[in-house]
Amino acid sequence: MIDNLKTLRYQMVKIWYLCDYLSGDSSLTSDAKKEGIIEVGWYSDEDLCNETVFPEIIQSMKIIELKKLQNGIVDSGIRTADW
Repeated sequence: MIDNLKTLRYQMVKIWYLCDYLSGDSSLTSDAKKEGIIEVGWYSDEDLCNETVFPEIIQSMKIIELKKLQNGIVDSGIRTADW
């Protein structure tokens, strides 16, 4: 998934990968905290139903549906932020 975000001062592109959990731990980095990310981990669609999630397509399509995509690349265009 391509997440293209344009803010007041810069534009950034993030590439998100959908993967299956095999082992290991997730960790919250200082850069993630600067972006306002407060928690990291492995979640199911049910875990995320009442949460704020980025990229937003995870909420709209659900993880199960994203796994079924033939192309494997989702680009929803430029998203803007007021920060």
